[in-house]
Amino acid sequence: MKVQKKFIKIESDVNGLVMADYIDNAQIWTGNTVTASETLEKVNADSLPDLPKEGWVNKGLYKHNEEAVFCNTSHNRTIYEPKETPALFSVSRNNSDELRQLAGNS
Repeated sequence: MKVQKKFIKIESDVNGLVMADYIDNAQIWTGNTVTASETLEKVNADSLPDLPKEGWVNKGLYKHNEEAVFCNTSHNRTIYEPKETPALFSVSRNNSDELRQLAGNS
């Protein structure tokens, strides 16, 4: 499966979640279930690991408040919510003409 600019979840029937990340460009060869989504809104967060409230967070997909969030870069998480730190997290937002574009989000 060729993947370009998608959020990817690879899940095993035996071991559960194998990988949850954003892939820029790759060829994926696996016997496991692969789910590819173009946006965070389309990522099912049920099998994702919970985002730690504090401490070290690795780059990848997490579940936060029952929604998928993407940690753009590994870092030490502090008191701020993902939506308050767009340089560190990508989050989904309801589309509205009243919302302004966030820096770093396209």
